[in-house]
Amino acid sequence: MTCTMKKTFKIIGGIFLALIVIGNIVKLVAKPSYENSIEAQIKRANRNCPIPVANGIGQVSSITLEDNSLTYRIDYRPGHINIDAFKNNPDATRAMFYLSFVCLQAQGSYVEKMINELVSKGIGLKVLVSDGTGDKLASVMTPEYIARMKREVNLNPSEALHEALELKLAIETTGLPSQIDEGMVMTGMKLEGNNIVVSVDMSEDIYDLDIMEESSTELAMSLLNEVNAGDPELGALFDLCKVSHSGLVYRAIGSKTNRHVDIGLSSEQIRKGRKTPSQVNIR
Repeated sequence: MTCTMKKTFKIIGGIFLALIVIGNIVKLVAKPSYENSIEAQIKRANRNCPIPVANGIGQVSSITLEDNSLTYRIDYRPGHINIDAFKNNPDATRAMFYLSFVCLQAQGSYVEKMINELVSKGIGLKVLVSDGTGDKLASVMTPEYIARMKREVNLNPSEALHEALELKLAIETTGLPSQIDEGMVMTGMKLEGNNIVVSVDMSEDIYDLDIMEESSTELAMSLLNEVNAGDPELGALFDLCKVSHSGLVYRAIGSKTNRHVDIGLSSEQIRKGRKTPSQVNIR
């Protein structure tokens, strides 16, 4: 059972890698520097590329100023990001990336200053993502879009990240239901209160919900152990849970009885058990 839970959460974790990467690369450009112009800051940040992320699953290949846009190129290894899901939801994808920038303002105003400078100079933002198989995504935020979002979106960093999570989940659920293992189908992902809830239909001919309920605490803690052992996809998911102050719930739903068993870790358990990721510096 632990293996199938891990498999499910690894799939979910992979979808959050883009947010972690964005957190990392914006800090490179936005951190304080003796180089005052944004052009100089971009050149300085690009010297750090390529920047591996999530234990090598992806990398920031370049950070450049192209066609009057601050352009980030992010490349993933095959099988770790669903480009089609983003392409099918361009508006939500663009808003998600913008909110990823906003969520970095917790410890200093450098990101806000950078955004203000982009708007004042008429420079846009562009995120180029490759899935490692030749499929690519371009998400463009014009200076006008950035200025409008800045006026309309008045969120603190944790709220911004929480809203970005909602958009991310909405984008990714377009690919559900999805077969995870024999007798196990992932049917939904949503934010329920402060918890990310992953719903999985279970064949009761194969899985015993009573046993799952009795061992729910041990199963949940085993996932935390996997994260701390360095699993990158699980780590991405738990990192986003931590910085957005969200818990994580695996909801097993019986195929015959429709009874459900929740196996989860609270936000507090995740915050205590997982170190704050350096890529997204929110306490």
